Amino acid sequence: MTFAPLILTIVVAIAIGTARGGRLTSIADTRLQSLPLLVAALIVGFGVDRVELPAPDVLAIGGLVAGVVFTLRNLHLAGMPIVGIGLLANLAPLLVNGATPVRPAALVEAGMVAEADLDRVILTGPRELATADASLTWLGDTIPIAMFDQVLSLGDLIVLVGLVSVVGDAMVQRRRRFLSARSLAGLEAFGWHETDEREGSVIELRTDLRPLYPDDEGEIVRVFASTSASPAHD
Repeated sequence: MTFAPLILTIVVAIAIGTARGGRLTSIADTRLQSLPLLVAALIVGFGVDRVELPAPDVLAIGGLVAGVVFTLRNLHLAGMPIVGIGLLANLAPLLVNGATPVRPAALVEAGMVAEADLDRVILTGPRELATADASLTWLGDTIPIAMFDQVLSLGDLIVLVGLVSVVGDAMVQRRRRFLSARSLAGLEAFGWHETDEREGSVIELRTDLRPLYPDDEGEIVRVFASTSASPAHD
């Protein structure tokens, strides 16, 4: 996949997010797990298509696996499961055939090559012209996109749809709300402590702290301030 479809998808996602009242600055509040896996997947994915590298099929498989693991680590984000399905759809024919099968007619329909020149076509990266012996050819590069002079796969389209959801929903997510410094200072008198919980917890009352009310001695109270909590007021 080239940059053009990806850039167009991001523009569409931003437009949808804006129409829903979202803001680009909200994307910065999105918490991504295992971000290096995403970086590795992008570098490998675009690199094998543009640079002559040894064992491009192995590199492509590694990049797709890194992308799938990244999506699994971030399933809490809307649209990420769709992205993962698309990556798996691209991974399957690559694993089975050792290369992604490309439908010859799609190259002609996309304006990438003349039909008379198909027998002289050499594909870059982990791709090969689809033959009768290839498996899962319907998951290969079969969809011509003439405006980009490119042939995409079903998995590519699924990934792009998922990205629209990921970016659009990230723009409209609620900003995390924290207790004010004055309120937190007052609560600390009762033993409340700020924590760094991955699930969004802000403060918790630990089990070894004195109760807020004398009648509650012996009872353990644990409270979490979630992303939807309102800030405390004096």
